Amino acid sequence: MTAAPTNLQDARQFIEQRVYEHFHAHAEWPRAKIFDLEHYERLDPLGGLEEVCRQIGSDRLTCGSITSSEDRITLRWPALMDQPNAADDIRNFLKGAREAADRYTANRGGETTLNRRELAEHLKIDELASKRMMALLLQSEVTGGGSVDQVSIAHFASRVRGVKTLEEYLRLAAAEHDRRLSGIGRRTQSAPVPSQPANVFLSHAAEDAALAHHLANVIRQGRQGVSVFVASRAGDIPTGADWLDTIEAELRKADSYVLLLTPRSVERLWVWYESGAAWMSKRPLVPLTAAGLGKGTVPYPLGARQALSLDSPPDVEEFARHLSIDLPDSAAFCETVAELSRALPHALSTPFEGIEFGDTFLDWAGPLNKLEDLDPVPASDSMVKALKDRGIEALFTHLSESRNQLAKGRRKVFETNRRAWKRELLMPSDGNQVLFVTPPGAVGR
Repeated sequence: MTAAPTNLQDARQFIEQRVYEHFHAHAEWPRAKIFDLEHYERLDPLGGLEEVCRQIGSDRLTCGSITSSEDRITLRWPALMDQPNAADDIRNFLKGAREAADRYTANRGGETTLNRRELAEHLKIDELASKRMMALLLQSEVTGGGSVDQVSIAHFASRVRGVKTLEEYLRLAAAEHDRRLSGIGRRTQSAPVPSQPANVFLSHAAEDAALAHHLANVIRQGRQGVSVFVASRAGDIPTGADWLDTIEAELRKADSYVLLLTPRSVERLWVWYESGAAWMSKRPLVPLTAAGLGKGTVPYPLGARQALSLDSPPDVEEFARHLSIDLPDSAAFCETVAELSRALPHALSTPFEGIEFGDTFLDWAGPLNKLEDLDPVPASDSMVKALKDRGIEALFTHLSESRNQLAKGRRKVFETNRRAWKRELLMPSDGNQVLFVTPPGAVGR
């Protein structure tokens, strides 16, 4: 049995070695909660995992909350370079970065992706090594999001053509980081600090749960006594409780609202429903953009509100001021958000969900809010039959019952050309009833 660390230096080496061993074996970073359970006897004498990681510093690793099932411990480049067995992973990362640069340049800056299996065959590396390579690419500036199987290539990739060493890559990344910060400019004079909120409602899309949980943990850890409601978090909605009743009760109870806006969440009806309730409450409402959604691209009417970017340290400091929370290192927080965002499902363009119907489509999800609304039309029998032939439950429901249908996981159906317009589909004999479906795998958000 390995002896317990007796000082911070020993603890740093212990944690970094164990974290890399897990990464090498599983091609993913360990979850902070599990790591703490496995090693608390060694680390608690020094203050516990989170305290030791804080003292080590975010320049070497990032550590999420041990109370979250999603947060992970991630090694930064300096720590990875100190691992004697990581040389192959670093070489493969550089090969992947050069390949990304070549493809992005050849595509003249157009939307470009890297496929893991294709790249593994090209580089002649095994499956586990290719997954580790993609995981490292995801936490780098080379990519703009995706998964271990496929990533999108960011514009920064064009800066690393022919890069030979990790040190050279890091110099280029640091220069890019400095350029971004220089564009932020000086902060404007802050408004008076509002009263401290006691109950915060955090609205987000289900696909962004990992990012939302981290944000909630930061708020909780930043100030004692604050309660943060996250609808997708296990335990926040009691087992057996009415889902819609719980949401509405929490919306009424909240004295401050935080909207996590990403390319996924702005397409989700529930986020718009929750943001509408927050808007009408006249209480503090803070829209936060992340995962590739720019502040200037938030759809109207939310776009009329002043949003803050989780990619910008000054904006993050402003957010912390709004909620009166202690956030010691805004730059480290932004880096963690960037890492979590890269691991989220690829969403440069959110796909429509639906079926083809003649020359049009019957859709219930995707970027529908960007399409012009045409006048509703009666749904034909052939439309309903086309849905049912695909095994999709279709029903008409009264407009007053729309919220209850959404709470049950059903979605409103639109006829659309997916380019310019959409329109609701009504029951032929009753203009107050619209067509809903239960999509495969729908869970309500």
